[in-house]
Amino acid sequence: MKKILIVIILIIIAFFFFRGTDEESTTPNETDTQPVTNAVPAPGNTDVDEMIVAPKDSTLITYTNEGFSPKEITVEQGQTVTFLNESNKGMWVASDVHPSHEIFPEFDAKTAIDAGSSYEFTFETVGPWAYHNHFGPGDIGVVVVK
Repeated sequence: MKKILIVIILIIIAFFFFRGTDEESTTPNETDTQPVTNAVPAPGNTDVDEMIVAPKDSTLITYTNEGFSPKEITVEQGQTVTFLNESNKGMWVASDVHPSHEIFPEFDAKTAIDAGSSYEFTFETVGPWAYHNHFGPGDIGVVVVK
């Protein structure tokens, strides 16, 4: 158990060290962890009938051609996070380490999420959980579960 904790801590440290200084701050703010209650239109679609709605007890992370936003969020144990693909490419959300996803293997979409679609995961395990897009492992983020 201590080895796993040490590996997780090292990954978090490496994440912040290698992400560069030209990116905007990823410190979560009050709006990052608020439940999402609004509908989000699918990319290129303004038809209300085709809006994607995140559950009320969910936090929304969007994936665009620039990566995940927000890059880091803090949620409560048992909270659901919805990952919405607003890019023009495939998204496969998975826990680190790429390509094995072995740090938190349950946190893995295990398939491509097409543009305009979403993936939801309910975080029951407390800790910092680094993740990436399996199709673009440089696109990363962290969900901190308290």
